[in-house]
Amino acid sequence: MSSAGTDSNDAPIHVPIHPDSQRWSEGYREKAIRKTMENPWVPLGTLITAGALTMSAIRLRQGNSRSFQIWLRYRVAFQALTIFAVLGGLYKYGQANLEENQKILEQINQQRAEKQSKKERAELEQRIADAAKVHEEEQPLKKPRSEASRGPPAISSPITASQSAPSAKTGGSWWNVFGWGRSSNNSDSDSLKKDK
Repeated sequence: MSSAGTDSNDAPIHVPIHPDSQRWSEGYREKAIRKTMENPWVPLGTLITAGALTMSAIRLRQGNSRSFQIWLRYRVAFQALTIFAVLGGLYKYGQANLEENQKILEQINQQRAEKQSKKERAELEQRIADAAKVHEEEQPLKKPRSEASRGPPAISSPITASQSAPSAKTGGSWWNVFGWGRSSNNSDSDSLKKDK
């Protein structure tokens, strides 16, 4: 990665050009004509300023210092008006170019975001594929371990006759199997046996 923070392997970003825009394919002559049509005050002001400068030079050569000073003042005024025309044209046509440039920048940023999103998605898919591969490699290793951790099957103790299911003779329930309770019939029969 370079110091500017961009990847040097990345392909250059395509700058979209508006089909009506001639700024990218015109020569010097076409550009001068277009600029003159966009802001005619600049070439006009330049010609008037050059004319005032020429008139002041002629008056200087004639030795007419008063007329020379007047034409120099005209030149300064015309030059100031020309500069204001340049600034006005920059503002007016700069706004149009600014809007066009902002649209282009939005498209460039959208392309960068899409490119970054694709890159992140590819990295995520690669990490998922790597994780699935590692998981598949670990599965055979986990199965024997999980069977060994269960231990041997539990051996149940033999059931004695007294612990077997209650029979009809004892009248019982499962409570009697554990010795937790007796039915009232059994306790009466036991008391009768003791009396005899």
